[in-house]
Amino acid sequence: MTRLRFSFVALALLLPFGTKQGFGQHIQEVLEYRPAPGQLVNQAAYGSPWAARRLATNGNALISLGAFGGYVVFRFDELVLNDENNPYGIDFTLFGNAFPQWSEAGAVYVMPDDNQNLLPDEHWYLLAGSDFHFESSKQQWRVSYQNPNQPQAADVAWQDQEGNQGFIFAQQAHGQPYYPLADSFPEIDQEEYELAGAWIAARVEQDNPAWISSPPRRFGYADNRTRGDAAVELPDNPYTFEKEGYGGDAFDLAWAVDNTGQPVELQSALFVKVQTAVLGNANWLGELSTELAGAKRTTPAPGTVGEDRCVVLNGNPRVLALGEHQMEAVAFRGGRPSPEPLVWSVVSGSASIDSEGRLDVRQAGPIELEVAWQDAPEIADRQTFLAQAPAAVGTLRAERGFLYPNPNRGAAWLWANSPSELLIFDLSGRMVWHGTVEAGEQWLEFGGLAPGLYGATLRGREGVQNLKMLILP
Repeated sequence: MTRLRFSFVALALLLPFGTKQGFGQHIQEVLEYRPAPGQLVNQAAYGSPWAARRLATNGNALISLGAFGGYVVFRFDELVLNDENNPYGIDFTLFGNAFPQWSEAGAVYVMPDDNQNLLPDEHWYLLAGSDFHFESSKQQWRVSYQNPNQPQAADVAWQDQEGNQGFIFAQQAHGQPYYPLADSFPEIDQEEYELAGAWIAARVEQDNPAWISSPPRRFGYADNRTRGDAAVELPDNPYTFEKEGYGGDAFDLAWAVDNTGQPVELQSALFVKVQTAVLGNANWLGELSTELAGAKRTTPAPGTVGEDRCVVLNGNPRVLALGEHQMEAVAFRGGRPSPEPLVWSVVSGSASIDSEGRLDVRQAGPIELEVAWQDAPEIADRQTFLAQAPAAVGTLRAERGFLYPNPNRGAAWLWANSPSELLIFDLSGRMVWHGTVEAGEQWLEFGGLAPGLYGATLRGREGVQNLKMLILP
């Protein structure tokens, strides 16, 4: 759903967090807060060490972790136990700022306190969420950020371990610097710093720039599902779409894996680290950045049972070219992959799919796929993909610039050599359209811009390109 980031925050302050007896009641102490650059970083209420410390004292607190790799570490007030009497196997819940169809997924790590010194000086274990098991996901990824050294909001350049580059783009709604400031974060180098952690592919759907969504992952991520009623004492079952309890993001210590991705058996945990796991831009909504508002230990409730099976279809990449694609899905039982035979089907669209998930896309347009357990067809997942035909612009692309045709009637093909940002300005210099684009060719519609002359700027890895664009009546 479309929401300005400042609207997210304003609405969050109105939601029924309650007091220490409600959401967030079980955080004892915030031990470390190291955000990545982001549009709420360096704001006292949402992106400062003071804001992070409030998580342990105020049920209405909310902090942003910034872009990929930003993290916070806290200690529970008591050990979280992997108790068989906990409903649905859920041992604790995190509360973020998610909305329907708007997730900013964060990876979650836990640490026991075997030496009982109340310090997070042992080994972190990742709680492997649903997307961890996709081939595209990475358990350890590194991204470095470069300080633009400007007194106000400015694009922050990033580069990952494979040399991919991009920007955390400045937004009009937040004018402070996005790179963590030295007075608040003296441990962060003021020229460049690196953050690392689990990475999953961002999924931002912006077919219409005025209606942007970031669909939630199935389970196992912070700031992923909406909150519910703080007065309810039952957590949500993460394996269903329904809201059975107080909402938020439920976690089971049984999902823990070591640094090689192998399952481990944990009996308890005292420390939690939440880390932004996506690196993505949501157009005028800004960067994807995990937010945290509180944490709650589960109260045992013997006899509470529910569905422990699900199947998850990988929705990335959402845009598919014509031709063949190998689709990916994982069956789960109790949050662990299960070797269940799956049945694939095309619900709608011009395509076919075989029993191994090989999809043959025949025509451009939406394609809805379903994958289900063979022995339990009600356990299913559906995703909609968009098939696009390649543009027939040929060598005209080089002759006409990165937008073609130009002039046009409010829509055009765009060519980008790398993931980029396209900005369109009217003659007064006011930005009237803003979108992120993938490498290659894609068809863009400019949201009903009036006929006239505009400036177009494409910002990507290779630098900045500018041209004038004329929209005809």
